[in-house]
Order: sequence, then structure tokens, then C-alpha cells
Amino acid sequence: MKSSITWESLNRCGYGRVDEACLKEPDKNIFLLRREAVKLKLEGQALKEIETYTGLKPQEVCRLVSRFTTLDDFGVYHGEVALLPNKRIKQYTRTNIEQSKRSEQQGSLSGILGLTIAKHPDVFRKFVKRVLQQGTTAFRGLKYKKSYYYAEFLNLLREDGVTDAEWPFSVQGAGKRTILKLIDSILNQDFEKAVFAVADVGGKAHLQVGNGMQRLIVGSAPFDVIEIDAYKIDGFFSLAVRPEPNLTTTTVINRFWLIAAVESRSEAVLAYRLVFSSEVRAQDILDLICDASVGGWEPISELDVPGLEYPNGAGMPCYLIEESRGALWGCLYLDNAMAHHAALVSSNARNILGFSINYGQLGRPERRSQIEGLFRQASQRFLHLIPSSTGSNPWNGRSEAPIENAEKYQINIDEAAQVVDVFMATYNITPRRGRNYSLSPVEVMRQFFRENGLIFPRLQDRLQSVSELSSHVKQCTIRGGIKKGIRPYIQLDKAHYTSAELASRPALIGERLRVKIDPKDYRAVDAYYTSGEFFGTLHVQGIWRHSKHSVTTRKIINRAIEKRVLECSMIDDVIVKYREHLISSKTRSTNLELQRLFDEQFGLEGDVEKEAPAIPAPVEKVKVQSVTSMIGFDLKPGQLIPGPEDDY
Repeated sequence: MKSSITWESLNRCGYGRVDEACLKEPDKNIFLLRREAVKLKLEGQALKEIETYTGLKPQEVCRLVSRFTTLDDFGVYHGEVALLPNKRIKQYTRTNIEQSKRSEQQGSLSGILGLTIAKHPDVFRKFVKRVLQQGTTAFRGLKYKKSYYYAEFLNLLREDGVTDAEWPFSVQGAGKRTILKLIDSILNQDFEKAVFAVADVGGKAHLQVGNGMQRLIVGSAPFDVIEIDAYKIDGFFSLAVRPEPNLTTTTVINRFWLIAAVESRSEAVLAYRLVFSSEVRAQDILDLICDASVGGWEPISELDVPGLEYPNGAGMPCYLIEESRGALWGCLYLDNAMAHHAALVSSNARNILGFSINYGQLGRPERRSQIEGLFRQASQRFLHLIPSSTGSNPWNGRSEAPIENAEKYQINIDEAAQVVDVFMATYNITPRRGRNYSLSPVEVMRQFFRENGLIFPRLQDRLQSVSELSSHVKQCTIRGGIKKGIRPYIQLDKAHYTSAELASRPALIGERLRVKIDPKDYRAVDAYYTSGEFFGTLHVQGIWRHSKHSVTTRKIINRAIEKRVLECSMIDDVIVKYREHLISSKTRSTNLELQRLFDEQFGLEGDVEKEAPAIPAPVEKVKVQSVTSMIGFDLKPGQLIPGPEDDY
């Protein structure tokens, strides 16, 4: 078959090439002479003519042509590589089975490993699977020790009948260095399998990075790609729990969540939220999406932390660039958390805002490099420097006495929230490396909106409010009966809703209404006919009508009642009863729920004014330090923040 190979056919299919400019002078001359001889032979020149022109013997020319047209391990012709002086293209194969060796003798065992593998192929196949940890997960996460697999190789040889008179048992050291090199060669043959066998969680996360392949989805302009993720903050924080506007009790919590939305092209933080719950819920993600889409962020008017202030020009894009408010998104990057797969996010929000969702592979945080970089900066710059932090693990960022520090330094969660707000605002005006070319995220976005002349699709006017955007619609059947004397009503989450008009129209019983629900205030809903005409506002009846509450709170209390953890009568205010239950059963998880409940009722745009700061209970006289003074975090811009290219 090689006799039919021509120089023209080789040029079509390709072969290994060498840049002669990289060769030293003696080797370069030899290489050029050999290449010319091979080219002439493949073009059909006679061997005698080639010998006259190059001085190479016919048998040498044939040998070089044979090397030139030999396939390598990847199915490609060796080509010019095979013409390099002293270049080996075929592995040495030992044929001498003599394995005896004098005690001080050096060498004489070249190729003995290959000979052993050829004699015991089953041993090698089993050994490869064990080195790559195929078929088992027992060793995943443990330190990879080559000495263990060296012992495994010896055991496999013993089981296959290798005696003490054979290699490696017949030599001093039992061939350890050779077998360790074999382990390295197995790992080097398949990078991905080797990473899964050897690397830790971080190494496996980096596996998909730097593979030379372009992403299928690339954000070339602002709002092409938005990244959303959650970051849990573990530590012990002094939480001023306010069960009522004028009542404050101080306790300690051990976790809260930071969720954020980051625009991929400019790397700007669009919105963030602190979630006081053991887990992030779908409603929290929906609220974040609404904040990031519509905007509404404003600087905190009064900062309690001494020395804490917003730098000039700091803020969110919706506050600094009016044109960015209501811009539609192209694609939303999420991970596979359960809250992200909920219908509120995967269906309702997607249908209203029109973006596509890309969940990506499990365990691949590097695809959301911008938001992962944000969380890394936040944790390294101040979150894990707080004296009560427990860090990301027991060996990274954990304080020696986190609970005592939380009580001693009065690390208040409200102050921490203010620090987070100033950090996020400052992050947006801090110059970035990488694709931003030392411009800040806000500067990049401002140029796209005001200088590049691009037209961005926007939300409809009727959706230009958070409450309108976050509301969701359900279809309900009107229930009731004249014979039993039950006035018409609809039911939502085990509560009855009606109005004076609905209660007086029994002809509507059995008909369906579409109700629009505000997830932050579940006391009233707007009802529409199926034709789209507005019917009226329906109000909840019974124990739910007294206090403002969200859809999330209603569902949590219903579960508590079903488990007989909470009992209410018709004259009780169920929200107050639930609040009393949380106060009476103090744990760190109930403290989180109590803070969430208070923020829902009084911390949002509710109908109750915020209370004056309460006087803290007497504590040991210690010097109270601000969060910023304890962590040494400089919130003023000017220093370049490394981009995701530096982090990953």
C-alpha cells in the first residue's frame, strides 16, 4: 500500500511537519537532505538519480520513505518528524527473556516492563482501571498515593503467577521506580480520566476550562447573558430579631445567603438580596430577577457603620444608567439548584421576560465565571475576614472562637448588610481586567448604551414595576351553594377570598376567574374574567386577614398546622401566633425565619413604619468595633480587581 503513496496524496491528507529554522546547523543539513530525497522518491524519481543528487544510498532512501509514511498513534503520518536525526518513532521491544542480574550490575533490563506486560496482558488491563479508579468511587476525594498502586501492581503480578525469579521480584527495589513511571504514563494518556482520579473538587471544576473550544453562547453586548447564583455565608452573627416594631431581642444565627445577578459582558452587579433562610426559595430568585430587570436600587440613606460611605459614582446600573432599566435579557445562566427549576423561575419568569435558560452541567461553576468571581472577591475581601466567620471550610478562614466573637464584637447582621450594599455599589465602579480593558463595569455599560448607538429591546410599559412583574396568575373556580347558604368565594392555599360583589352573585358559582397574586402581600388578589375583563379585588377571610404576609409565609404556616406544630382558632391572628411560636422555640434556624418574617412585614414597602433603634441589653463592657475596622476592607475604588481569566 505504501508503494501507491505519492507526494501529492500526502499533501492532501497531511503529515507531521518540522520548522527547519528551529534546528541546529549539523542536524538541519541532514534533515534537509533527507526531506529532499524522500520528496524525489515519492514524486517517482529513480533511486540512482536520487543517489547522484543527494548522495544517499538507495536502501537508505527506502528506509527514510518507510519511516516518513508510517502512521503515529493518532493515525497521522509521521512525515518530516521521522526524518529528524536520532528521532525514535518506534518503542523498543525486548525479546531476551533473561532476567538474572548480578547484585551490583547496572542496566541490562531495558524493555523489561514491556515484556512483562506482554506476557501478562490481563494484569495490565486491571491495573489501568485501578490507577484511573474506574468502576469505583471509594477513593474519590482521598489523597492520591502512587505507592498504594505500586503495591497493587505487585499483588496483581503475584495473583497471575509471577515468581520470585522473575522481574520485578528478582531485582533490588522490586522495580519501584519503573512501576511509578508506568503509573505516570497511564495518567498522562487521558487527561480527563486522570483529573477525575487525582484532582480534588476544584480541579474537577477546572476540567472544562482552557480546552481551546469556544463557548456556544457568548455575551457580546450587555444583557446578552445574565448569571444568577447563591452563596451561603456561614458564621455566627449577632442578629437583632424584631418580632414587633418596638420590641428587639438579640440572638445568634449561623447562616444566611447572598444571591446576586451579574451581567456577563460588563461584569456589573444588577441586583442582590440577602436571604435569611436555611435554603433559597424559588420566590427569592423571582424577586431577584424582578429587581435586576426593573431596577429600583437606591443608596442607603443612613449608614450605621462608622466610616462607611458610598464612593462618588457608586451604585447599580439601574440607578446610574437610566437606559438600562427594563432592558430584556438574552440568556439566563443558572445552576441546577431546586429553586431554579421551580415553575416560578423556569416557566413564569421566562414567559414574561422572554429570556432563555441555560442550566449547564452539574458541578460546572466555571461556566458562570463572572458571578463566581464576584462571590470570591466578596468572601476574600470581607466576608471571611469577619472575626465570627466559620470560613469556607475548617482550614480556610475559620475563626478560633466565632460564637464568642459574635457576642463580644456585636457583629450585627444589619451592619453586615450595609457593608454588602456598599461593596456591591463600589464593585460596579472598580476597573476590571480582561474584556473590560481596565474599565469599570458601569463605564463599559454606559458606552454600549450611550456611545455605540445600539438599540436594546425593553420591557412593556405595564411591566415597568417590580410588583407587576413579580405577580403571577392562577385560575380558580368560584365555589359556594344556595342550598347550603354558602356565599360565592375562591380558594387559594387553603384560604377563602371574596368581595361584596362576588358574595352577592350566586350565578357565578362554577365559573372560573383568573387571579393575579402579589407574592409579597397575600391578603388581597385582583380577579379577572377569563375574557380578560377586570372583575374586582378579592380579600382573604378568617385568620389570614389581619397581618401582611407573603405566599411563602402562608405555605410555611400551613405545613406547621398540618404537622400540629401550630394551632390557631378563628379569632387568632395566625401571623402573630406563628411569630410567638418562633420566639418560644429559639434555634438558629427559627431565628432566620423570624428575621425573614419581620423583613416581610416591616422591612419592605409595607404599611408599618420602621421602629426606632432599640436599646441593646446590658453586656460586658468591651470596645465595639465596626465591621469595616475589624476586617480592614477599603471600600474606595482604584485598585484593579482581577477578572475571571485570572481566577480560572
